Amino acid sequence: MRKIGIGFMFIFLLAQAGAQIKMVKQLKDIKKDSIYYVALKNLVERYGVIGTEETRQGNNYFPANPLNHRAFAIVMVTALDRLHEKFNRLAFKMEENTRDSLFRLFTKKHFKGYADSAVKHLTGYAQYKDINNDDIDHACIKKLTNFYRLKLGDTENTFSPDKPMTEKELGKIFIDYFGERSVVTRATSANATRGKWAIYLDALLERLNESVIDLASFQ
Repeated sequence: MRKIGIGFMFIFLLAQAGAQIKMVKQLKDIKKDSIYYVALKNLVERYGVIGTEETRQGNNYFPANPLNHRAFAIVMVTALDRLHEKFNRLAFKMEENTRDSLFRLFTKKHFKGYADSAVKHLTGYAQYKDINNDDIDHACIKKLTNFYRLKLGDTENTFSPDKPMTEKELGKIFIDYFGERSVVTRATSANATRGKWAIYLDALLERLNESVIDLASFQ
């Protein structure tokens, strides 16, 4: 009987791990009167970038918790992937060379850090010392650094997945990488909460998605 119970629990946990968050109401700790509700609703239902880590947390978002490097990487890679996918869907009638050229223009304007890295012919970053192939988010973290050229590691090449991100650190990324100065304003050295991060990211993705639509309509 004990073995049956353990087996059932294992199957249950697998099912929970594979669950998908499609609606903001699935986040148990976010109510309609929350100041983060609209931002999270957009991130979940409009942009589809929230859910991976939240399912691991029992469908809780924990908005008051500090944003750490791991959570930033998971969401940011998903967001950048979605933007590229959206552009390709909207521009499917274009010839491949034209589509690629236009997307390069988009990255030059809106992914400043990515474009600068491409111009400098950077060939990729070394593997982080504290992230190995067994890490559940290894592929995501690797893509953020090696493909999107957005590096969070320190000079010792350590990613520090649980390290909190400060408001200033987020603001610097938004300026240096995306060229956006008006999203994270009055940034301090205090840790950025997951709730504030949702508001910042929602504002950023609104601008980037509008730019993708405008660019793809040029045909």
